[in-house]
Amino acid sequence: MMNNILPALLIGAMTTAAAAQATKPAPAKPTEPSPLQGPKVPDRTGKPTLVTRGADGRVSRLDEWPALVAVRKLKLDEKTRAAVDKLELDQAAAMDKFLTGNLTEVAAVANAFQSGDVKEGVAGVRKLRQDH
Repeated sequence: MMNNILPALLIGAMTTAAAAQATKPAPAKPTEPSPLQGPKVPDRTGKPTLVTRGADGRVSRLDEWPALVAVRKLKLDEKTRAAVDKLELDQAAAMDKFLTGNLTEVAAVANAFQSGDVKEGVAGVRKLRQDH
């Protein structure tokens, strides 16, 4: 009879120990983030924006006009997209014509700013805008 009781006691002790471990509270999460975790980056999906950030988190400068970047991010049909592309090409052609037609004035303005004479550079820009 003792032979039957011993295994029963062992099984009962093992299930009691397992139940005690199962009811232990989970260890508390650390209040400070792990240094290996890295920075938290908020999820910005679905929110259109012109702002782009580099790997260091700083805002990157746009290489093009903000309006042009914004239009390119829009979901336009083919006809509207073709019209926008034509406007962009027309604007670029007009700017090329303006710059090549006034190359000496533009160079004078650039030289004034490069030499540090802001007053002369602003006056040159003002004259270019008035003339054209």
